Amino acid sequence: MTDQGQPACSALFGCGDIPAEIEDAYNEWYNTEHTPDMLTVPGVLNGRRFRAIAGAPRYAALYDLRSLNVMTSPEWQAIVARRRDNPSEAHKSIRPRFQNFTRYHMDKAYPDHDKPLALAERRLGALHGTGFDVTAFAAWSAERRDGLLDTTLFVSDRGQWVAMMDLRASVTPRWFATLAGSLAEAQKAAGGVPAQTTLYEQIFPTE
Repeated sequence: MTDQGQPACSALFGCGDIPAEIEDAYNEWYNTEHTPDMLTVPGVLNGRRFRAIAGAPRYAALYDLRSLNVMTSPEWQAIVARRRDNPSEAHKSIRPRFQNFTRYHMDKAYPDHDKPLALAERRLGALHGTGFDVTAFAAWSAERRDGLLDTTLFVSDRGQWVAMMDLRASVTPRWFATLAGSLAEAQKAAGGVPAQTTLYEQIFPTE
């Protein structure tokens, strides 16, 4: 289930790669078991999966949360315990083969409203880094750009930053590279250290 009516002040974002020979099984498991499990937890507002169009890693998942406290709830911890102590056959065969996996437990730093990115056209841009400046991000976001629908800046519980961009489906990898480059330059000028940049298409839910 999803609940877009609740406030979304936090998010869980995971990204990584998977061996090509199990990619179909991975997507089946993620879409029919892993994500539906997470959506049963109160406070998990939605779950969306993405595949890279440009950049890396190849896959990502984004869960909008009411707050990071959702991950310490009894319902969440019950799923963690079940996956650890009594995992499904699919989980046992696929989860150990994750590659280059990074998980971010994030609170929203900008903007100050509590609405998740709509992603109506199913395109997500992500720029990771450290030491990002919220004021510089707000100034960059305020500039009108065709193709850029909305922006959100998150900070993780380990001090990492993820800038997310809600994009039109018509954007090209070259256009996105220019957009992300302008954000990276704005952050560098403010003392930030931009790193990984990826353009994603949403693959789940399919509608």
